[in-house]
Amino acid sequence: MLLRNLRYCLLILVCVNCQHADLQSRLAILEEVSARATEAEAWARQDEEVRDRLTTSLNQLTADRDWMRDHGIMHSRFTDERSGFHGVDTEAAYAATVDAYNNLSISAIEDIEKCLEAEDYVDRLRLFFDRSEEEDEAASGAKNDAGTSGIKVD
Repeated sequence: MLLRNLRYCLLILVCVNCQHADLQSRLAILEEVSARATEAEAWARQDEEVRDRLTTSLNQLTADRDWMRDHGIMHSRFTDERSGFHGVDTEAAYAATVDAYNNLSISAIEDIEKCLEAEDYVDRLRLFFDRSEEEDEAASGAKNDAGTSGIKVD
């Protein structure tokens, strides 16, 4: 009888261990499903935020397009009636302006280029810039004070 009770207790322990293992397995599965659901919710929130931002951008572009239509602006150009450039060759005026800018001469750059053409260009540049600094000091009336050199002579 004792042997039978021991076997019965052993069988109950085995069943309890099996159920415990099964319960542990189910708990692990539940934890994994919960983690995946949390991750999916995060992705869903992020997708919703992106969709909202895109909707806002689209609404702004639509409003801008409607405003441009209302003011006679089509395809980033003014219509002839509203622009004030009816019959004016704006392309030629633009080309002339670009050409004038490209042919613009700046006297200081021309002086520097002349200095660079000489063999002793470093000395000539020093003389040019020293002369410019002296002219600046004479024009401003500042002499021997703590100007740009940082040295003040008493």
